Formats: sequence, structure tokens, C-alpha cells
Amino acid sequence: RLMYGVFGALLPAALLLAIQRPGLVWLLPASLCVLANSRNRWLAEWELQPYTLLILATAFAAPLIGLWLLRRTRHFRIWPVKRWVYWFYPSHLVALHLIRTLS
Repeated sequence: RLMYGVFGALLPAALLLAIQRPGLVWLLPASLCVLANSRNRWLAEWELQPYTLLILATAFAAPLIGLWLLRRTRHFRIWPVKRWVYWFYPSHLVALHLIRTLS
């Protein structure tokens, strides 16, 4: 069983297609990202509240921002992905859990 379903499985291929062909093709990964995230139960529980609309808008914008950044010249140094990433992912999940618990 796929966590994000068929839409999430198609998302990497759609991103590669959008990288190769800029333009309206960029809407394909953005739409797939929204569809992949709309399968969660929070959408059924919260319906179309401002919170869920913000989540869906963020899911739509994320691949578009990423594709846009790929087209820009970088004036800053990007750290290479090494062992520091092994601690980043679990620590950011703990931080998100703490924020959720405190609010």
C-alpha cells in the first residue's frame, strides 16, 4: 500500500517532466501534489476550513516554488547532504510534535 497513493507515486515522474519542459507542464506536479495530500483523513474531518485550504495551497505551491528555484542562479552555498541530515529529519518531527502539543 502506498502512503500517498498513485498520485504520490506519479509525482517524481511529473517533476522530471516539468524540469525537462517548463511552462504549463509545471501544473501537473502541482496538481498531483494536491491530489496526493487530499487523500488524508484530515480533509474529511476538517472539510473546507481555512486551515485545510492553506494546506492544499501549500501543497500546490511547493513543487512550483521548487521548479522555480531550479531555474534561478544560486548566490548562496548549499550544504552537501551528509550525515547531518540523519539527525535533521527526526529532530524536525520532534519540533513539529512539540509545537502541536503546545498549541
